[in-house]
Amino acid sequence: MMLVQKYTDAKGILLPDAPTWSSFQHYFYAHNYHKRPQKIIARDGLSHYQRNCRPAFGSASRWRESPGSYQMDATQGDLYLVSSLDRSSVVGRPQIYMAVDSATQLIAGIYVGYEAGERAVMACLENAASDKVDFCRKYGIEIQPEQWPSRGLPGEIITDKGREFTGSRMEELCRRYGVELLIQPPFRPDGKGLVEKAFDLLQQRYKPLLRGKGVIESDAQERWAVDYRSQAVLTLEEFTQIVIQCVIYLNSGRVLQSGKTPAQVWLKAMRWLSATGSATGSVTTSATVWKVQDVPSKELHVLSLPREEVKLTRKGFRLHALSYVPQNMDGLYLGDTYTLAYDPLDLSAVFLIGKDHDSRIPLAPDQQQYQGLSQAEAEICREQERQARKQAKAAETQASIQTIQGIQKIVKEAERRRQE
Repeated sequence: MMLVQKYTDAKGILLPDAPTWSSFQHYFYAHNYHKRPQKIIARDGLSHYQRNCRPAFGSASRWRESPGSYQMDATQGDLYLVSSLDRSSVVGRPQIYMAVDSATQLIAGIYVGYEAGERAVMACLENAASDKVDFCRKYGIEIQPEQWPSRGLPGEIITDKGREFTGSRMEELCRRYGVELLIQPPFRPDGKGLVEKAFDLLQQRYKPLLRGKGVIESDAQERWAVDYRSQAVLTLEEFTQIVIQCVIYLNSGRVLQSGKTPAQVWLKAMRWLSATGSATGSVTTSATVWKVQDVPSKELHVLSLPREEVKLTRKGFRLHALSYVPQNMDGLYLGDTYTLAYDPLDLSAVFLIGKDHDSRIPLAPDQQQYQGLSQAEAEICREQERQARKQAKAAETQASIQTIQGIQKIVKEAERRRQE
């Protein structure tokens, strides 16, 4: 590299005064250049040297040659959100999970919510595998397919040693769909630098526009700082709409050094894979060609749901104060405990997690009033029913009292007439 940069002419021909390897080696060791990394490691640690001082050749995007290798990470949004039911009530700060393709820098999947853990990771991957046009339409945003073209599960996931990324749910997904999981060493965010930078670009995009609307500034921990919770005005759904707008810009509006947007690079790469027939994850002479596999959305949705162990009784499965009755009892035995997956946003049914299949178990016939409700809505409905029962009980007690008083009045009148 020194000869190329210092000892070649304009035509790239080596100059006659170029040093030999032995002279360069003598110069290198005589000036103790070989001891500089050891000094830095001894003073600041190996992690600091590997992250900030080691030689870095090439680019992060060229680390993977084809789409299908996603870098995943999570961060907490730098703003406070309010409740959609009561805007005067501050709920907290949202969690943002993101999956970024290593070869194209395309943001392939996102999750915005209050949950943090395996459920959030699986929701992010479910979003990465789903159709983005339908996803954006749920939030009132219309886009063209080429603005966010990614769809499907990756062949490789690059992440850190976070518990939510290395748990049992991720192992099940990797085993079922053949996804490879590459775990980076601790304190090495540079191993997934694209997703780290994507978070930075995302927050740089919306924070200047939301100042005074609940955004947390750098002076949050200082004395006399503003209480940013009192400035919060956005709900989770509204903030998700803002994040989607930013992601659409980063995917189809931001121009890379190649002169193309990440969406254009993705589409070009996928066309090349389709033309060469390399979309199956084969190994070439230059690099591994990762695949983006299309999976059934229902199957992946069930895999992403939270789970609980529930015992089967004569009245079915009892979960969160609701009963679910299996339509088919083959292989099910009263008194045994089974694993059920449930959707907090739709309590119409639960899913029995088995070794070979997932079966849908609907609500009991006497609880159809909860059909289609979310967990929060069901709790509100139950509270209304409790209040209605309480009022009915009070009315029943009052009617009983009036009946007793009426009977006592009749008895007293009969006794008075007898004495006459």
